[in-house]
Amino acid sequence: MELKDLCKKLNLNAESLEREFDLLDLEFITPKTVARKIVEKVDKYCQFTEAFLNADGVSFAVLIEIKTLDTRKLNETFMALNLITREYMLADLKNTDQEFLSFITRGVKEWVAIKPELMTLVQQAKDAWKDSRRLGEELGYFG
Repeated sequence: MELKDLCKKLNLNAESLEREFDLLDLEFITPKTVARKIVEKVDKYCQFTEAFLNADGVSFAVLIEIKTLDTRKLNETFMALNLITREYMLADLKNTDQEFLSFITRGVKEWVAIKPELMTLVQQAKDAWKDSRRLGEELGYFG
């Protein structure tokens, strides 16, 4: 199956899907392989958000960045991302093309809705590193 055929069936834009979820490296295009690539990307950001919600001090970056994040938005975004991963798990357990096609449709729609919030959260995390004077005062001496 070609990606354009799959996307036509789901009323999705093949070029956007290919670019958004790095589908160029897929050797074979099947509903299952496309769904797997979608959940790989979603899972990466799920792990990013979860690190802040489970901030037990193991990551230096989390300790610095958590101060700049809107924790309510962080929690909502984590829950939405986690829901997508669980939807994929159900599709994977059912293991039919129809389940994977249904997941792709829902997963892409949900990803598009979540992405702006993720961009805001990542920007906030990045901004935590801009004020090096404040950062130095907070950290003190490690020697």
